[in-house]
Amino acid sequence: MLRGQEVYSFFFLYGKKGIIGIFLACIIMGIVIYKTLKIIKENDTKNYDEFLNSLLKNDKITKITNIVTSFFILISFYVMIAGFGAYLNQEFNLNSIIGSSILALLCYFIFENEISGIIKANEILIPALIVIIGIIRIP
Repeated sequence: MLRGQEVYSFFFLYGKKGIIGIFLACIIMGIVIYKTLKIIKENDTKNYDEFLNSLLKNDKITKITNIVTSFFILISFYVMIAGFGAYLNQEFNLNSIIGSSILALLCYFIFENEISGIIKANEILIPALIVIIGIIRIP
C-alpha cells in the first residue's frame, strides 16, 4: 500500500529545499490550471481541438501536438493495463495476461458506451471501492 513514501522520498528527503519544492510545484500547477481555464473561458472552447487551436494558432503544430498527446495517452493506458495484470498476479497469483485482458475488456465495453458508460461504471465502482477500503481498514 502507498502511504506517502513517494512524496517523502521526492520532497522531504531534501529538507527545507524539498518544502520549497512542494510550494513551487503547487504555485506552478495553480498557474497552469488558471491559465488553462482562462483560455477556455475567453475563447468559449468546447473541446480539446478548439483549445489547441486557440493556444497554438497553427494547424500543423496543432495536429502534431494532438498526435503526440494521443501517443502518450495510449502508452499510459498500456502501462495501466500491464500494472493491473501485475497487481492481480502479485495478489491473487493470477496470470498477468489474464489480468490484463480482464481490464482491457472492461475498458473496451466502457469506452464503447462513451460518457454514459463511464458514468455508469463510476456509479458502480466508486461505492464498491469505498466499501472495500472500509472493510480492509477495519482492524
